Amino acid sequence: MKPFLSVRSLMHAGSSLRKPYWLVLSALLPASSHAVAFKAYTLAAVDQPIAVDGRLDEPAWHMAARHSRFSPLSPEAGGAVPDHLRTEAQVIVDGHALVIGIRAWDKEPPRVMLSRRDAVRRDQDMIGIWVDPNGRRESARFVKSSLAGVVRDGIYFGAEDEEDLGPDYPVQIGVTLLDDGYSMEIRWPLAALRYSFDSSMPWQIALARGIPGADDLLLVSGEADDNAFNFLNASLPLEGMTEVVNKHRRQSEYQAIVEWTGRSINQLGSQSREGNLGAEGWWPPRADWIFNATLNPDFAQIEVDAPQASGNLALAQALPEKRRYFLESADVLGLTLPAFYSRTIGDPHWGLRGTWRGEQTDASLLLLKDEAETPSSS
Repeated sequence: MKPFLSVRSLMHAGSSLRKPYWLVLSALLPASSHAVAFKAYTLAAVDQPIAVDGRLDEPAWHMAARHSRFSPLSPEAGGAVPDHLRTEAQVIVDGHALVIGIRAWDKEPPRVMLSRRDAVRRDQDMIGIWVDPNGRRESARFVKSSLAGVVRDGIYFGAEDEEDLGPDYPVQIGVTLLDDGYSMEIRWPLAALRYSFDSSMPWQIALARGIPGADDLLLVSGEADDNAFNFLNASLPLEGMTEVVNKHRRQSEYQAIVEWTGRSINQLGSQSREGNLGAEGWWPPRADWIFNATLNPDFAQIEVDAPQASGNLALAQALPEKRRYFLESADVLGLTLPAFYSRTIGDPHWGLRGTWRGEQTDASLLLLKDEAETPSSS
């Protein structure tokens, strides 16, 4: 049995300046008095629900505030955006989700490409969204979507200036191609955004648009500054969330998943088959607490194109984590010096976990049993 406790207090460490690039977006917006805020429109009970089809034709979109302040970050920061490449963003919030609407103009046909999940790159038109529901500007959940609806998502850590692509969020994407560009809707459930119960800090949000057909142009939702330490230092407040968050933070939800995994193994001419029955469950009694449990999680939950080691499972595996038990609230364990590497747990039989978020401190307690064999010593 292996218990592990992680407690993180809000202490900022210095970080070196790094050159920005798309996959990380080190520097986006300046934290200055010139910054503006996103304003969310709260969907009323009498309003027509938002159909995530990318059309932006519901009446609520005509009521929501439009954010049109986008500026170039690369290939050169600053400067004016050509009128035929202008961008507008809107945010609508209901009792269950954020819905972000984007209207992007372009006189040239956009590049639409299919790819696997998390492989969305700058060779295609795309939209990126970063949300920090804790308001600390330490980390943010992000979703990048291509015009084919393919998603790259995970957690961005400001101190390390790095992305963790392990978490997969249950977002919905709708895209409509137009004669003069495209429009997009992204629905992001509030239940997938962990935050403290009584935080007084406003949510933060940032958007980016990649346009490879215009000399690899990258636009960000504000005045670009390529000298910022990381883009979280300059994300913008998301106003209009207080009423919805006050209601949602008290809601208790639960989810359970039962799965069966079958394998066929062919080794040195000998073939065998085996199966594994597993189950997982989550219960957040309110916004700042979540408890989750797992039984026989599938060790094969890795990236589909990453080689899987067949040696001793007790050794740490250099593989992306995909087991949901470990990915829950991954930012709590994602310290500047990682205190816990989940791939050292080679074959977990069961696990229990509780995670709490405060305004200045987070804590997570893990208790699990690992059935991987320990290498013998001579």
